Order: sequence, then C-alpha cells, then structure tokens
Amino acid sequence: MLFAPGVLIQPLAGRWSDTLGRERVLVVALLAMAGALYAIPRVAPEQLYLPYLLLGAGMLATIPTFEALVADRTPVQYRGLVFGIIITAGIGLGALGPWLTGALADAGGRTPQAYANGWEAMAALALGCAVLTLTLRPAALALGLAVAPAAAPAAVAVEP
Repeated sequence: MLFAPGVLIQPLAGRWSDTLGRERVLVVALLAMAGALYAIPRVAPEQLYLPYLLLGAGMLATIPTFEALVADRTPVQYRGLVFGIIITAGIGLGALGPWLTGALADAGGRTPQAYANGWEAMAALALGCAVLTLTLRPAALALGLAVAPAAAPAAVAVEP
C-alpha cells in the first residue's frame, strides 16, 4: 500500500517539480504525508486504504523533488559529499518514526491514544518540514545569503 503509488507518483513528482517548482511540490507532498499520518489513527480499519495510499504518495513524491532541489542548490564540486551525507542521515533518521511511536506508546501505557500520539508526532514533523520549506529560502534571501540554484555547468566540447 505504501510503495505501490511510487511507480506513478515519482515520475510525476519529478516532472511537476520541473514545471511547478521544487518547493511547491515538496510542500504539497509533505502536507499529504502530514494529513495521512494524522488521519491513520482516526479512521476505521476498513478505511485505512486511503490514508496509506496518501502517505505512500506523499513519501515517495518527496524523493525526486528533494533530490532535484538539493542538486539545484549544491555546487557541482560538493554534490557527491552532500548526497552522501543526506543518504546516510536518511538511513539513520529513518528509524526514528518507529522509535518515536514506540517510545510514546510505552510512555502512554500502550493505549490507543498513546499510539495516536505517535502518529500525531510524525504528522507534526512532516508539517514542520513543510513550514521550513516555505520559510527558509525567503528568510535566507532576506538576509542576503546565497540560496539560488547552482549555476549549470558549462558545456564541454567532446571531440569525436
């Protein structure tokens, strides 16, 4: 349920980020994730298909959009390092969702509300990322920091 939408969503999200703007697509994907995470503990089990599809679509839409955004904003000579750091952080931080939900469930006595708190915490994280996406670039521009996309590399002539 979570990963099936990726076959369709990832190419579409990549295309949409090219035409509509990377930040816009990323924010919509993060808001979809937040809404789905918030809805999951509130719907009946037979109604979980829609939130799970929405969560999967949102999660998978962030991948090509975020990678393109990072590539746009990172100078060519640092891209390998930056992507290496991001992938390593993603692997490490990927365990935080289940850990956070489990820790909140343990702290709350493993009640349904304790599990709902875990889902809400993950929804809040996704919402926070959406807010950061909307506010960091304008704030950096206002401060005069360089956050414009990296210049495209010059064309290289290839001899036959």
